[in-house]
Amino acid sequence: MAVMNEYKEKKTVKYSVELFDTKKQSFPHQQILINREVIRFNSVYWEPQGTKIAIHTLAKRIVESGKKDYTLDAQRNGVDIYEMIDDPIKGFITKTIGFLPSEKVTGFSWSGAGDVFAVIESESSKNSINFYMISIEQQQ
Repeated sequence: MAVMNEYKEKKTVKYSVELFDTKKQSFPHQQILINREVIRFNSVYWEPQGTKIAIHTLAKRIVESGKKDYTLDAQRNGVDIYEMIDDPIKGFITKTIGFLPSEKVTGFSWSGAGDVFAVIESESSKNSINFYMISIEQQQ
């Protein structure tokens, strides 16, 4: 189960998604902190057959240092992907998989098999559907 949360910390508004593992009686809990200024939480998408979660938000775009921003009030309509892991020592934990590079996502859907997802991106009057696959790289 996931709950989107807005709270204040020292007069600063912060955002998080709180996850609960409902398989166990004690309901282990994890919190994913969203480290940007969220304008709107669009949705949380669970991978149907797996342990991944996608968080779709409209947030203020963070400009990388050394780069110029030529737009006023630039926004990022993007997706962040995480994985829940049931570690025997640490218990229920979350791991960041990554952030989708697109900033114009208007829709999201996982495949039934998992590890593959589609996003609908919208720019002006044009829409496009893009497919992505999450792959695991072996460390050498």
